[in-house]
Amino acid sequence: MSTRPVNVANAERIVAGIAAVALLASGVRLRHPLRLIVAGCLVYRALSGHCYGYEWLGTGTCKLPPRA
Repeated sequence: MSTRPVNVANAERIVAGIAAVALLASGVRLRHPLRLIVAGCLVYRALSGHCYGYEWLGTGTCKLPPRA
């Protein structure tokens, strides 16, 4: 899905997906645009496995093999 490297562990991706579903449900019901934006970011994070915050900090929770 994304050309960015995966830097989010699988467990964290699952939690992000669950949180996204909850925020989407409450954001649509309450018509709260900020919740929908955050939910969209969490959906991206869950599906792609990439977090721009981790990239910016130079860290991550996914154990990646060393680059050659």
